[in-house]
This record gives sequence, structure tokens and C-alpha cells, in this order.
Amino acid sequence: MLAIKPDLILDYGTVNPTYASLADRTQEQSGIPTLLLDGRFDRIPETFTRLGDIIGNTTLSAEWARHATATLAEIDSRVARIPAARRPQVYYARGARRAGASVTRRTLRLGGLPAFDQPADRSALAGARALPAGIL
Repeated sequence: MLAIKPDLILDYGTVNPTYASLADRTQEQSGIPTLLLDGRFDRIPETFTRLGDIIGNTTLSAEWARHATATLAEIDSRVARIPAARRPQVYYARGARRAGASVTRRTLRLGGLPAFDQPADRSALAGARALPAGIL
């Protein structure tokens, strides 16, 4: 990263004390301004707006924010028309740990239902059903 000499380092994802501290350390060690942007799914429009303010391109970021807002509204509208009993069960696995709240929120927002409550419980893997190709 230091070899390419960026003007700014952006971290997009979870905003909590751990990641804020990491961003602070990255900035201290690199001397490059480092920003941590909220990566929550429902915050995408706001994040585009903030990014536009940061890099000085508010026209394009406003267009992206409007598009993201419209896309999220369309997703919500389509999902609302699908009865819960017809929504796919989804198991998201990343390593040995459970998926995490951010993935669960995105899955629910997109109309999926968690396949089981405790993804770390390997015995529950047998209950996760396969999704038809192209469902997501």
C-alpha cells in the first residue's frame, strides 16, 4: 500500500472501536489520512454522499446515492410481495465463526431467512437446503 502512495485510505465496513482503532493506527503508521466508512447495507446511500463530500465529487455521489436509494426501495418492495414461507433459507459461512450480524441483516433485507439460529452449530449444517441456481 505504501508503495503506491495513495492520498487517502478508505476502510469500508463495520464501524466499532476495534476498527476505529485500526484506522487510527494505520493513519499513524502510514502518515496517510485514513477514514472508516459505515458499510451497513442500509447506509449505502449515505456512504456515497459522504464519500462524495470527502473526494469533492458531490454531483456523481448524489447520483449514486439516489440510485442506491431507489435500488433499496425496489428490493424492499419485491421482498414484501414474497410470503415468508416461500423465501429461501440461507446459510452463510465464512470460516469457523458465525456469519455475523451484518450478513444476517443483508440476508433478511434481500428476502432470505436464516437456515438456523446458530451457524456455528455444525449439526445444523444437515438442515441447510441448497438454493436453486441463480436465486441470488
